[in-house]
Amino acid sequence: MEVVAECETDRGSLRVFRVAQGLLRSTATGHMALDFAHALVRVGEAEWRAAGGLVHFLDWSAVTGYEAGGRKLCTDWALKRSPELHVLTSHRIVHMGVSTAALALAVTGRKLYSYVERIRFEDALATRSVRTTL
Repeated sequence: MEVVAECETDRGSLRVFRVAQGLLRSTATGHMALDFAHALVRVGEAEWRAAGGLVHFLDWSAVTGYEAGGRKLCTDWALKRSPELHVLTSHRIVHMGVSTAALALAVTGRKLYSYVERIRFEDALATRSVRTTL
């Protein structure tokens, strides 16, 4: 996997990897700063343009909070581009924010899958990786 973006603050970190063309995986820890959202949108937009679509697996199991502006930025971009998103969470406040974004996207037919169990998240990524590389 190729690292396509990295951000770090004193409160958290983000790394985005390209698994295959049109398939990204990211891991984040701590507090999701607004800069992280900008990086996710920048990389997502580039990948969406290059591949003609995007599937992104976001491992936010170690994220403890986020800036509301970042959630809005990512949700607005997802409404515009319709990527398929898979998000793993473990902290209640983060899960609530992801659920709110999922509702906003579902109204328009977009897909955001939310996971609280790592095995289901990893299984979905493995399945998608096989389909992408065939």
